[in-house]
Amino acid sequence: MKENACLDARRTAWKVLVPFASAAKILAMGFGGVELDSLSRCFQNIDTSPSKDSYDMLVLGEELNGNAAINGLIAKMKQGGLLVALNIKKDYKEIVNKELKCVGEYACLPSRCPRIILPLGSKGMRKYGLSFHSPGSFKKKISLWLAQGLSAIGVTAHLRKKTVSFYTHNGQLNRQGTIKEWISQRAGFPIDDVVIYTGSDSPASKTTLLGLSSDCQHKIVARVAETDIAVASLHREVKALKELASTPLSDFVPTLIDIGKLPPYEIQLQSCLPKSNGQYPKLSAAHIRFLSILSEINREDIPFCQLRAWGNVDYALKSSGHNSLPASLQKVITWLQGRDIQEIVTCHMIHGDFAPWNIIYRDKSIYVYDWEDSVPNGVPFEDLFHFIYRQASLVGPWPGAVPLFEIMINAARTLNQKTAIKFNLNAAFALWCLGEYRKNPTPLLLELIGEFARKIDEEST
Repeated sequence: MKENACLDARRTAWKVLVPFASAAKILAMGFGGVELDSLSRCFQNIDTSPSKDSYDMLVLGEELNGNAAINGLIAKMKQGGLLVALNIKKDYKEIVNKELKCVGEYACLPSRCPRIILPLGSKGMRKYGLSFHSPGSFKKKISLWLAQGLSAIGVTAHLRKKTVSFYTHNGQLNRQGTIKEWISQRAGFPIDDVVIYTGSDSPASKTTLLGLSSDCQHKIVARVAETDIAVASLHREVKALKELASTPLSDFVPTLIDIGKLPPYEIQLQSCLPKSNGQYPKLSAAHIRFLSILSEINREDIPFCQLRAWGNVDYALKSSGHNSLPASLQKVITWLQGRDIQEIVTCHMIHGDFAPWNIIYRDKSIYVYDWEDSVPNGVPFEDLFHFIYRQASLVGPWPGAVPLFEIMINAARTLNQKTAIKFNLNAAFALWCLGEYRKNPTPLLLELIGEFARKIDEEST
């Protein structure tokens, strides 16, 4: 899935709120092609222009033609049907409100490409919705604090710049066949509403829901996958959480509650971690302690060339574009080839995306979620390198490759003092560079790889 496709799919994350029936007759107007593709993964019978039929659900998108006869469209909706309106124009909304009754309104934040879809009904729901995802940049934090402050005093106009609203004839929404009902049956308490985190731009991304009771005292997290690649990543997380459940880290990671299917979705339920106070960008003693304990899980001594990460070296060498790789990266690959690839080294379980936005820092401890990229036989220090680099490159400030390399290697030395792992730090860094380049070859990464290539040149002379 291309990036713009991922973004459009995020714009349809609201679909997890509607009752699912694959044979339901849908009229969807005012959408782009990729958004319609996303809807078609759940619903088989979708028209993009009115036919003589009546419809179980009308979905009116932002690009709805100004000449569309709203009254005529509403007349096409069956009794007991549902209308979903995405940020429709004010005059259209006035017509809809005369004919139908609103059964739910949700804010989509940020408006251009939503990350969070939160219920606007109660102050408590808004409070949890606005704290479900913590941004990294200072500018976005200020915007969030302002939004939270205004919401706390009952001001919601700033949250209504982009909304998705649900309407029925009688003011009641049938919960049968909904994800909310599915979760309620397994959570042990009734789910009154959910906050939706729409996920990243990755094709493997899943929709994450925070299920809340009416008084917001009971909470549960649901991870919802609808594509094969997302389901595979869901299963990886299930495997990791099961393994972590019997370790000293069990109190600092989600507890797996259930996994099951509500076609076309596969859904995983997990416990809700403590509320975040915002992202903590610095590598602390708590992070080192957590990674040290994690390094004890699945420890295994194997030849260097049998590491999972060695596959990135093979991939680079066998790739038709090997000779077109940056000179600094080719130098790193050559350096790795020159090592004793039969050397016995230690591997262990890693998180795979150990970044500030997947970590809650609270009371001098950290709680870590999103284990979908975890592998049982990762390279030591990989999580640590990932944390430092992602914070510097994606949130900033970028200190420059020279100081950042020293920060990363010194942090690895500190962790190694705790773990006493048999692994050359430069070799671990080289393997991390290759894996990161394969995933996301940014100019900042190439700057860092260039500095590392210069260091290994110095050491070889």
